[in-house]
Formats: sequence, C-alpha cells, structure tokens
Amino acid sequence: MEKQIRNYIRECDICQRYKYDNSVSPGLLQPLPIPEEAWSQISLDFIEDNVFKLHGLPNILISDRDKVFMSKFWSDFFKLQGVELHMSTAYHPQSDGQTEVVNRCLDTYLRCMCGDQPYDCSKWLSLAEFWYNTSFHSAIETTPFEALYGYPPPIHIPYFRGDSTVHDVNESLMAREAMLEVLKHHLGRAQKRMKQQHDKHRSDRTFALGDWVYLKLQPYRQNTLRDRQFHKLSPRYFGPFKIIDKYGKVAYKLSLPTDSKIHLVYHRVIIGNLLVAAGVIGGILSALVFSLLFKLLLVLIHGRNRDTGIKIFSPLIKKPEDLSFLEKEDGLSSLNVIGKGGCGEVYKAVLPGSDGKEIAIKKIIQSPTDQEELTEEDSKLLNKKMRQIRSEIKTVGEIRHRNLLPLLAHLPRPDCHYLVYEYMKNGSVHDYLVGVARGEKELDWPARYKIIMGIAAGLEYLHMNHTPRIIHRDLKPANVLLDDEMEARIADFGLAKSVPDANTHMSTSNIAGTAGYIAPEYHQTFKFTEKCDMYSFGVVLAAVVMGKMPSDEFFQNTEEVSLVKWMRNVMTSDDPKRAIDPKLMGSGYEEQMLLALKVACFCTLDNPKERPDSKNARTMLSQIKH
Repeated sequence: MEKQIRNYIRECDICQRYKYDNSVSPGLLQPLPIPEEAWSQISLDFIEDNVFKLHGLPNILISDRDKVFMSKFWSDFFKLQGVELHMSTAYHPQSDGQTEVVNRCLDTYLRCMCGDQPYDCSKWLSLAEFWYNTSFHSAIETTPFEALYGYPPPIHIPYFRGDSTVHDVNESLMAREAMLEVLKHHLGRAQKRMKQQHDKHRSDRTFALGDWVYLKLQPYRQNTLRDRQFHKLSPRYFGPFKIIDKYGKVAYKLSLPTDSKIHLVYHRVIIGNLLVAAGVIGGILSALVFSLLFKLLLVLIHGRNRDTGIKIFSPLIKKPEDLSFLEKEDGLSSLNVIGKGGCGEVYKAVLPGSDGKEIAIKKIIQSPTDQEELTEEDSKLLNKKMRQIRSEIKTVGEIRHRNLLPLLAHLPRPDCHYLVYEYMKNGSVHDYLVGVARGEKELDWPARYKIIMGIAAGLEYLHMNHTPRIIHRDLKPANVLLDDEMEARIADFGLAKSVPDANTHMSTSNIAGTAGYIAPEYHQTFKFTEKCDMYSFGVVLAAVVMGKMPSDEFFQNTEEVSLVKWMRNVMTSDDPKRAIDPKLMGSGYEEQMLLALKVACFCTLDNPKERPDSKNARTMLSQIKH
C-alpha cells in the first residue's frame, strides 16, 4: 500500500504540472564518435567561395540567428538570388544542437591537429577533404561521395609497415598513419574530459514510443495549445501528449492537437520533467488498485488456473497450444537431435499448424533445486545455466534484426528449460566450412562475402543501434548460423552482456568465450568492451577467407602457433595470397579477398583503441566490390 501511495503522489497530474522540478537537469552529453579517418565528420557554419564555385547557390539556406544572417543586406541579397532563408527558432538561437556539437568537436580537432605539428597541417588538408566526403553519414545513410556521383568511393585500408617495398612510399604512408594516431589520441582524451565535466550535473532520461509526457512551453509566447487570459500562475507543463516517434537518442515527436502551430519534435530536456509510463495517469490509479484487489480476492477464493508457463516472443507461434507437446514426458523422443552443446541438446521439429515451418528446440537440463542434493560444482553449473537462459531471453527474446537468430518462445519445466528458435537448415558457418574442406560442400567468394557482411551488420546493430549496447562475448563460426538464403544469423547469446551508455566497459571475475577468439586485453584485465567483439569478428573474418579455424592442427605446426600471428606474417610477406583458401584461388577475386584479410588484420590489432568499431568495419567491407 505504501508503494501505491508513493506512486499515486509521484504521478499526480496537478503536482507534475504546477510544482517546481528540483531534479538534476536531464540530458547526458551525446558526443560524436571519434572518426577513424581524418575529417570524416565535420560541420559547416559559413559559406565559402569554394561551395559557390563547385555547386552554385543553394535553394534553401539554413542558419542560426547571428546578426550577419539577420542583416538587411543578407536577406535582400539572397531573396534576389531566389534562395530561401530558414532561421532557427528564437528559443534555440543555434541552428541545431548536433551542428553546435560538431562545431565544438571540429574546433577541438583543429587544435589537436595543429598542436603537435603546426607546420605540417597544410599537407593533409586535401586528403582530409577526400576522407570526409567518403565517410558514411548516418543522416543520409550513405557517403557524400556516393550521393553526388552515384557510385561508392574507392576503399581506404589502413597501411601496415612493409606493405610496399618502395622506401619513400612506405615512409610517407607510415607518417600518415602516425599522424592519425596522434589525432585520435588527443581527440579521445579531450572528448572524455568534455563528457565527464558535462555529465556531472546531468541525468539520463529516456522515453519509449507510446509514453504519455508533459511538455514545457513558454506561456506568454506559445499559446496555440492552451490560451489563458492570465499567465502568472499558469501550469509549468502542458499535456499529457503521446510520444509517436523517436529521432536519435534525445529527440521525440509528440502527438499535439491539429490546430497547434508549434513544432512536433522536442528535445528530452523540454519533456524530461516527467516520468509517466504509457497510458498511466494518476487520476485512475485508485480504480486500478480496486480492480487488482478484487481480482486477487477471486484468485484466493477459487484458486489460480493452471499456467502453461510458455512465453511467446514471435508471431510465428500463434498460440501456446502449438507447443503443448513439449509438456509431455516423451515430447522429444521422436525428434532428431541436430546438435549438442555445453548446456544441452538441440532438436529439430515441425511447428504444428504452420504449414511445415521447422523449428529448433534447445533443451537445457536443470539440476535438482534442492540445495542439499547439489555439490558445489553442480551448484556453479546450475547458476551458469540459469544466467545463460536469462541472457538469451533478455537479448534475442526482445530484439529483432535480420542477422540475429530470433528466439520464438521459452518454456520452463521442473527439470529443464526449452528455448525455441527458427531452424537454420544450412547449419553453422563452422560446419559449412568443415564440409567445404572435406569436399562435401562448395562456398565461393560471393557467398562468403555475403556471410561476412551479415555478421558485420548484426554486430553493428548490437553495438551501435540497440540501447543499451550488447556485447556478444562468444562470437565464432559455430555461433553464426546460415538460413535458407545463406544469410548469416548471429546466435547463442548465453554469454552476452548489456552495457549501459554511461559505462565504457564491463568487468568479470573469469574469462568467458572460446580460445582463439578472445581478445588479448580481456585475458589480461578481465574487462571487455565492444572492441573485444571486434577482435573475435576479425578472427571469424580471417577464418571465412582462409578456410581455417584457430584450433586447426595446421597452426600447431607453424612457428606462430596462432591464426592471427600467422595471418599477419603472411600478409606482410612477398606472397600474401598464401593466406587465401586454396579452393578460392583462380576465381578472379584474389584482390578482394586480400582487402578483406587486411580488414581482419585491422580488427585483430593488439591495441584495442586501434581497432575499428563495427560500423567502420562494415563500411570498409562494403566498399569491396565483387
């Protein structure tokens, strides 16, 4: 009852609209990602003659309300040229927050660039302009180069010492890479300090689609929502209004009345003074409490109906009865076992009422729950299995992406747990590569390239697009499945971890993953980041191109005794094509495969700061023609 009273007061409509908001100002700093290439992200504040010389005058010019842009000369000049001038709102004199952040980052970038080597700055300007125009822009979902010319820009692969036998070429490109490292070091340090100082007095607030929120407006100026004769004691917030869309991490679109004459999209600072769940308004709380108490009374009198316990995550399973055969003692006796793992067996079945839709059922054996019957080792194993089940449900049970294996349903039983997935008839990448090595299957370069791009796209979604970020921690060919169209599906999220935006890393008490795919810094520090996944991705990428696994006996007979070290040495030798799977030689794609192996070398660098993130890795790979 105390909790309900607290919630009632907390969600009171009158209190939220009239009381002062004493909470910490919402909105953590959203810094732009540090570019992997110089000038890959910049912002323009003034028009230069180069723009006019190359592109002429624009149709629309968006600017802030600087006195230069507000002058009579400026407005008349562009009016006569047929250019529309769009100014920012009076509330927010800057054109937009992202542009201002870009300007600050650009200022920091220029200072970092000129700080250590001021006399060499002019040498890199032309190359910097090319890098910016060939970098991927999330706003347009492509590069400015491709948007203008209609075809992707030529690929830029980081240079490794010894790639060229010409001394001057080698020294020139190594100087360029050294300059990039200096810039990234200074940028990372400056950006970290900026974010720490900014976030000291800020709190992080997020809303979901469908939430009802109040909107903070200026009562003397924005009167179209609710006009009042007296504004002195008017509400501080108006609404509630429903969130109908989200832009990025900080902006939300609200469903305002059709006759309102204000913007529909607002920063979370303006709507962040309220924490109200979707459809919940304090005025109806008492009715809900009474309804819940009445239902609870009925349950106590009549007893609770038997609950099947099946939790369905996908519309492919229309009703719980479709999986009722799993509740029988011999429900899996007639099914074929298609795989075995550390947690249990995997069965293949046909989903009832689905016109032959095949599913895969993972059976995870659960040890006796009576603690007296468990040894210390069994207790640890039970806890490990339960953690993996929860991790699977929390990740693939709640997210959907083309390159992630979806969890269809979960059924807990007294002695086991059933996890139901889509069946991937082509098996895992590991099994397929083993079949290719034995001569039982074929896998040409275009098919392998498609697999690589699918894995990269799945990782990018986990690391960049999902909130919070998800680190897989056990990426390997055996955990990447292939569907009917040979599209890669990342699977087995039993070791996956969600990382809050405020955290730069996570720590564990022991190492998780598979030998040969674990990043070296994880071994040393027990701390993991997205760059640990990128190391694993680099090993997977190399395995797909080379047709060899880190555990293969081949590497035990080499001096390096390691796939990564062997690949590095071969790629810097006189004959780097030795690293390519012999079954792919003579296909005409050798240069493309070498470029892919260079990306693999880049992803498996010993220093995690030098590795690309998932987005940059996918962008580099996408520029490889086939």
